[in-house]
Amino acid sequence: MPFVSDKQRRACFAIMRRYNKMGIEAPWDCHQFAKGTLKKSNKKSSNKKPKKSGKKGVFIGPRGGEYKLVKNKKVYLKH
Repeated sequence: MPFVSDKQRRACFAIMRRYNKMGIEAPWDCHQFAKGTLKKSNKKSSNKKPKKSGKKGVFIGPRGGEYKLVKNKKVYLKH
């Protein structure tokens, strides 16, 4: 599994170094995980269409909230 952030990558190498100083081989290989990170870009696509719920004209937001579009503005619905 590739690293999600730089902080996670640094932590992996620091722990691996600590194992090496104690003379123990680390149970994982940070170099192998780092190779997976370089292939992916962290850029998110902005061309995604909003998900529709079962109700007419109601969309589901990124955190699960339902909203309608009124004059090209999101109006969230209360439950």
